[in-house]
Amino acid sequence: MLTAAHVVGSLSAAHALGERHVLLRTGVGATSSGDPVIGEVIESHPPEPCTTVELDACLVRVRDHVSLGHVVREAITSGRARNLRGLDDLVPVFKRGINTPSLTAGLLDPTPVIGRTKLLQPYGPPIVREYQNGWHVYGDGVPFAKLGDSGSIVVDEDDCVVAMLVAVRSEKPFDPKPDDPAFVVPILDVLNGLNVRLVGPDRACVLC
Repeated sequence: MLTAAHVVGSLSAAHALGERHVLLRTGVGATSSGDPVIGEVIESHPPEPCTTVELDACLVRVRDHVSLGHVVREAITSGRARNLRGLDDLVPVFKRGINTPSLTAGLLDPTPVIGRTKLLQPYGPPIVREYQNGWHVYGDGVPFAKLGDSGSIVVDEDDCVVAMLVAVRSEKPFDPKPDDPAFVVPILDVLNGLNVRLVGPDRACVLC
């Protein structure tokens, strides 16, 4: 399973504690030791916490009893990744996250941008990270993403995978404005960085 490294991997609070188990949150608030284990972190990029981030991606080995969904919209997601580099036009995209509404539509701008995030800490200075390469996605009438949607896979109209969501650029990430962009990392960078490939129906997708 692919997800963001700041969720369960090297950029998460659990990494500093040596915790590699991935827990499924069953209550309100943070996960606890009573929540079920669904897998283990086997690789993360970056391998250790850092402030300059090329990727924010993590590979999880899911346990045998856990089933994974393959649907972002109403169709099964293709097992193919799509390269958007070199495009100039906005690309219609979709993601399914944890927040309501879980399924959102937006327009991805394939112009490369640098992203900067600031994570407030209860004690000490905030953690600042600078993402070296990504794209902005603007929601269609509602925010494309909110805090908590990190790790969501982003697909195009042909259900080909194009990116992974890692951040929201907003003064209020819990309650962003409709025009506050989400920040996503190209899926090909994620796959190359973790040395993995997508598996699935491998349904043909139409490339523009």
